[in-house]
Amino acid sequence: MPNIETRWWGFKLDLTKQEACSATDPRTELAQFVTQLGVPFAGLVITGIQAAKVLIRRAIGEDGISANISWLGVPLSVVGLGNPSPCQLAIPSPAALTTPRSVTLMPATLEFFKPADPLPAGSEVIPDTTGSIFRITKNDFLESNENGVFSIEITNSSGDWIEVVVERPDGSMDKSGHIPDGQQGTINNWMSLFRNGRNHIIRWRRGFAGIPGTGGGEVFVTVPDSVGSGVLGLTVVG
Repeated sequence: MPNIETRWWGFKLDLTKQEACSATDPRTELAQFVTQLGVPFAGLVITGIQAAKVLIRRAIGEDGISANISWLGVPLSVVGLGNPSPCQLAIPSPAALTTPRSVTLMPATLEFFKPADPLPAGSEVIPDTTGSIFRITKNDFLESNENGVFSIEITNSSGDWIEVVVERPDGSMDKSGHIPDGQQGTINNWMSLFRNGRNHIIRWRRGFAGIPGTGGGEVFVTVPDSVGSGVLGLTVVG
């Protein structure tokens, strides 16, 4: 039985490994599965899992996962519990391989265990950096018609606290909050908010006389309509 703890920002959802693997299996009817579990806030749980399927599948540990989900159904973070332990891929019998059902299901099952197909030519996500304070450590985007989650994973190696801010194409912003030196932070939001234009990423940090500033560099990211979810990893070194 999943464990749910409410918070002012949403709720904390803990799933066992079996529950997490079942919930993110492409063969599972998610709404029916969550309803059978009898958890509160079922609609928000379904929305959060659907949006974070890729993140959950990557994070699963021996003891499952712990996810923070906002009251809007947006996954704020997903953490594996215990040592990494990927879901086991069931191997069908030779007889099963002769049926049309097995031919249809196998590619869907394998999508989490092979590298994602490259995005179509002309639609790749290529971050453009200026200055010297940002290092791109991860650039992993998946083509999909679904509105998944865009995560910006931030590592602070600058020697002081930082705050990373991303301005979306419509002028609205997401902020990481203060991240102490040597620690990590994450910005998560729906991918649809980042499409149709250029996203501008900067960082705030104390400078001369302790006055916070944004100088030293910036990152620009344009997300094509064909992208359904993705993770951008940034290390801030100055």
